[in-house]
This record gives sequence, structure tokens and C-alpha cells, in this order.
Amino acid sequence: MNEDLKARYDFASWGQDRQAAHVLLRGYKPWREDALDWRPEARHQLPEPDQRRLRRSFWSPPEDPERLVLIEVRETPSSSAAMACLLDVLGQNDHVRLPGGPAEIGDVCFIHPDEETPGVFWTTGNECVSLLSLGGKPAPVLEWAQRLHARMSTRPHVTEHALTIEPPRGLLAPGERSQVIVAWPSIETEEGFYQVFSDEAELSLEDDQIRILTPSSGPVAVEAFVVEPNRPTIAGLFESTVS
Repeated sequence: MNEDLKARYDFASWGQDRQAAHVLLRGYKPWREDALDWRPEARHQLPEPDQRRLRRSFWSPPEDPERLVLIEVRETPSSSAAMACLLDVLGQNDHVRLPGGPAEIGDVCFIHPDEETPGVFWTTGNECVSLLSLGGKPAPVLEWAQRLHARMSTRPHVTEHALTIEPPRGLLAPGERSQVIVAWPSIETEEGFYQVFSDEAELSLEDDQIRILTPSSGPVAVEAFVVEPNRPTIAGLFESTVS
């Protein structure tokens, strides 16, 4: 990784509170209702290095085809990998350093200067996201970014847990990585995705399986969700204790 780029963006300070490591997403794609009901003109999924998956989509309003927004979502194995991915994306910009974005968007966020084409770049958990206004008229990219980040980072409210989660084998040991197997059902809609939260353990993906890094002691809970537009959210819960 470019050391000059890391110093320029003070990369060592990113994610120091580690909250980003407590949310994990698989298969996330922007929802039309979060994109101000603009329509997706095209969606592409492309492989990238370092176990990243790029989901690229273009959006325009039905009444104004001159306006266009590009959204690129890069799914990575972990929050730290997402931040490294964001640094790579920022390194592609022709700027000494992009200014920081609003604190309410993402775990770390940067934006294009006011005099340039609107753009916002951020991470949410293990996702690295860039959102750019293209075409003749500027689009409200900050409003979009707030909506997308809220969808990715908000834990759904459920009243029951019907999704099966198979716990790690044996006792949870302090500071060890363990695999948690979720019996994920099929996604029925184009915009559905999987979401995982843990307030105590750090989450990551390895070969599409969930890994948890346990704390030094105390209770651990992992809650998983299947989130789809206009469908009931399906949830599962695993609870244990580190001893």
C-alpha cells in the first residue's frame, strides 16, 4: 500500500473505535427507494483483486435522462479490508487530498470539493462505496449516501428469530477466530441482501463464511438478517459466553 497516500489521508486513524467491524454485509445492492426512486439503467458485477466484488450500477430519473448517478459498491472480507479498498479508490482521484465528508455518512467518508462534480466515498462495515454524479445536472449525492449508509448500517427490528445459526464447535476462547454458519435462505428479490451484527465480536468473511473474533471475556451475540424490499425480514440469533 502506498505509504505516501496513507500519510496523506492519516490512514492510521481510520476505524480506531472498531465499531465498523461489528457489521457485515453480503450481496448488498442499492435499493430504488433509497435512490429517490430513480431507475437503475444498468447493473454489473465484476471481480476485483484482494477478494473484492464490485457491484456497479447507473441510475437516472425517469423525467430527466440528462442526470445520471454512478454507484460502485465493493464488498470486501472485513471492515479493515474495506478501508484499504477506500484508500485505493481515493488514490485514483487527481487530488492531493479529498476533504472529509459528513460524520453521519459511513465509518470514514470523503467528498469531492464544492467546485467539482459531486462525489462521495465511504465505508460501511465491510463495504467500500463510491457515488458520483455524472451527466449534465448535479445529483444530490450526499442525500443518497445518507440513505444508502442508513440501509446498510441499521439493524432491523424483529420479533422472532427463525433463521438457523450453527454455533462454533467447542467453547469460545478469548481472542480467537471462529466460524459461525448461517442457514441462509435464497434471496427472492433483486435488491435483497444478507446482514450480520455483533456488538461484542469483530466480524469478517472467509470463503463466504462468517468469522467472529471473540472479545477477552463475557457474552457474545451474533444476529443475522435477510433483508428484502416489501418482504418480511428473516432473522436469526446466536448467543454464547467467552470464558
